Amino acid sequence: MIEAVRSITGATWFPDEIRFKSDFSVCDAAREAHPNTRFLAHSAHTSIIMPSSVLAASKLTCAAAHVPDPLIPETLDGMENLKRLIRPYLREGAPKMTMFAEILEVSPRSLQRKLQHAGTSFSDLIETTRFEMAAEILAASDTPLLDVAMTLGYENQTNFGRSFRRIAGISPGKYRRERVGRERAA
Repeated sequence: MIEAVRSITGATWFPDEIRFKSDFSVCDAAREAHPNTRFLAHSAHTSIIMPSSVLAASKLTCAAAHVPDPLIPETLDGMENLKRLIRPYLREGAPKMTMFAEILEVSPRSLQRKLQHAGTSFSDLIETTRFEMAAEILAASDTPLLDVAMTLGYENQTNFGRSFRRIAGISPGKYRRERVGRERAA
């Protein structure tokens, strides 16, 4: 949820308050990552508290973020913006095109036509976005492949590997090993 809000407000936004229904204690790393956020346990519900100005922010009023117009996916900026819009939803699996059409305030058929005009499809856009995120995670961390697969919404590591290989031509593990090898050589 925080990443979805940051996609509009910018990477420096932090919630004022995070409430948890459960009674676990918040780890130090979470407190360090969100230094100005209040954490409350034993709440009636889990929620993120933010000022109404953040909820009212739009691409016209939010000075903190540069948000290209997502309604023009024929352009590179439009496609990149759609990918940024999709990223927060991937953990739950492949999002539905109807949801994004609703977000973009177009019909599913109009979105499909615009993507087709840009030379892609919604499923290809999802697969490309997942691949780009996987490549970023694999290059920047030693996160286990199963965790990478789950983070990107794959049902299992096998499906993740198959999808990654389809685009990269190599397995995620080999990609990571080659990337680390190149960085050490440089």
